Amino acid sequence: MRPRIRPWNVVISALFAMVVSTSSPTTAKASGTLFGITQCCPNNLVRVDPATGQQTVVANLSPSTGFAGFQSAAALDPASHTVFVLRITFPPPPGPPVNELLSVNDQTGALSAVPLTTGLFALAFDASSGTLFGATQCCPNNLVQVDPATGQQTVVANLSPSSGFAGFQSATALDPASHMVFMLRINIPPPPSPPVNELLGVNDQTGALSAIPLTTGLFALAFEAPAITPESIKADVLQAAAGGAIRNSGLTNALLATLNEAASARAAGNCATAANIYQAFINQLQAQSDKGVASDAAAKLVSEAQFLAANCP
Repeated sequence: MRPRIRPWNVVISALFAMVVSTSSPTTAKASGTLFGITQCCPNNLVRVDPATGQQTVVANLSPSTGFAGFQSAAALDPASHTVFVLRITFPPPPGPPVNELLSVNDQTGALSAVPLTTGLFALAFDASSGTLFGATQCCPNNLVQVDPATGQQTVVANLSPSSGFAGFQSATALDPASHMVFMLRINIPPPPSPPVNELLGVNDQTGALSAIPLTTGLFALAFEAPAITPESIKADVLQAAAGGAIRNSGLTNALLATLNEAASARAAGNCATAANIYQAFINQLQAQSDKGVASDAAAKLVSEAQFLAANCP
């Protein structure tokens, strides 16, 4: 549906979606930029001052002809400063509506739009792997990996219940360290069983899914990940070694030496070099996973290295 227009004397420019771009994502103190999408008219991506509410237009998201509806879902890739938005374009008749994925550079306002063969109602971006995910409208409801350049979707997991049917909130949250996507589902089993509000956890790498009931239904989610820094990943290596998850001191020293080299390149602003060195660290871990390094510890350190490589200042 076309977003409802609010009287301008009540709200100058209401927002229906917000995302935060962290200019320094590995620091504990929040330091970044808040973005929103105005309801109408036109629909703009705006930079929002949290202290005053002042909005600065970044890009016009309305189509060139017809009109648009938007999902209240957005995701952001801090490494490339790209905001991802879901738009339904209604061209003049007899053209049918088109589900689209918008990619907007939050620095320049440059915008691209690709059609989606299956409409989505939610988005999430995994900063560790640099991958965009979405949840399909129907049928079934799937968690899919989305290629922002083409709109191509690859199924990761089926989110539909084994019996009955489900409703979903467009709320998602993602933990980049564990690659877990969290979603809200209302499981509606066959009568006379009552509906059940559930929290889904889906591993975006393996598709493994868990569902737990919620005593009180939710309509929004947010995940605050622990800060991942060049120093914190070294501390995690030392902790893994102390706990026996890294099984010899020679390997521990080799991993720390690689991390020191990556940190030096990162501090000098040589992000491409740092990314290559973090990849070497990942290769070391993967070669030793379940051998010299416990598999769960290796997976955790790999995710942290992926995050640092993808989020270089």
